[in-house]
Amino acid sequence: MKAYRISTGQTMNPFGDSVSDVRILDIPLKELQEKNLKEAGFILCEQAPRNEPYLLISDRVWCTVPLLERLRERMIFGRVRILDERWTQSTHPLQDLHEQAYDLALVPENTEPMFMGLPILEFDAEIREGDPLDLHEAIAHAAREVCLTPFAIHHLDHWSHITRVNQLAILAQMEEARYRWKQAGFIGKVALVLGFLWKIRSFSRATILRRIGSIGKNCTIHPTAVVEACTIGDNVEIGPHAVVRASVVGDGAKIDEHCVVNLSVIGKGARVGRTAICNLSILYPNVMFSHGQGLQGSVFGTSSFLAIGVVGLDISFGKEIQVQKDGTWVSSGMHFLGVAVGHRSIIGNGVRLNYGVSVPNDVVLLGPREDLYLDASGALPRIPSILKEGKAVPLRKAQLSEPRSEK
Repeated sequence: MKAYRISTGQTMNPFGDSVSDVRILDIPLKELQEKNLKEAGFILCEQAPRNEPYLLISDRVWCTVPLLERLRERMIFGRVRILDERWTQSTHPLQDLHEQAYDLALVPENTEPMFMGLPILEFDAEIREGDPLDLHEAIAHAAREVCLTPFAIHHLDHWSHITRVNQLAILAQMEEARYRWKQAGFIGKVALVLGFLWKIRSFSRATILRRIGSIGKNCTIHPTAVVEACTIGDNVEIGPHAVVRASVVGDGAKIDEHCVVNLSVIGKGARVGRTAICNLSILYPNVMFSHGQGLQGSVFGTSSFLAIGVVGLDISFGKEIQVQKDGTWVSSGMHFLGVAVGHRSIIGNGVRLNYGVSVPNDVVLLGPREDLYLDASGALPRIPSILKEGKAVPLRKAQLSEPRSEK
């Protein structure tokens, strides 16, 4: 069956990229769409087909292979809307959804390639609830319901969707494995079990969790590193005592010693510096991500640089986090959200970024100078000094120079 993709002309700020170039699982969305369409049995055409039904999709849609397969198998015309409201409620913030429907539809022959006016197709995504997160009561308000399904779909209308869709895509891979198991007959299940046992070849829990995922060629992974349910590219280096869970690591990436990477995507050639924690975040290619504080639920553009000591707030204890969309500050609908750092931008030591902030491309942000020693030549051996107007001043001298209060 044929498919046609509509170009929306939409760009993703602060990066300025076409939405089709947004990176999902470390590849551009357009390439992932083409891969998934092909796997689901669709042929992507340069022009809208005539005289035959076809699939209509826009360049801002991410969806899973099982969803595409089911549309092709059932051949029910209409624009997809997820029937279960839990999905919409957990993913709707900042999405542009007309009638809660997505830019994905099966259309009859001789239909013009546009979504407006198409009937709505109520789709049962067979959603199940994930295990509740074990959170401290002080931050429980920031949690969103975890909805798991092999039939996932999402628009990319804001930079916050880059983090969300990448996480959904990682989780959907696991859900797809469950779905394939349920769909398989007896012989199919036997084949899946034998294939799994051949891949694992171990009774060690650590080995099983490592081999559940995939590891590319010429990788160097230290024996003390913990790697669980990950997709690891070629020529990757993971250092001693690093912990990498449920993540995608691109070709040539480096994760230094004592790092923690959780439900994140580390782009091609990116580096996570020693002791850094990369949680629920997306690193584009060639990012340098150093040890900092917070920085969860964030996205970092190509070749951006984070110095040691950067702080990125990610949780609001009051109102919903505000973000910029189309030049206007609006509510994100969330209490948990990090930051976005543009391509090639440099964030220096001591910089503090508020939650929801987006940093443009090619900028350099430096930390405050008020507490910075600019001249230490006035310090004396074995005599404590303090900072005064950027200079080191011996403590006793500084006290004598201060005006005395009259009694």
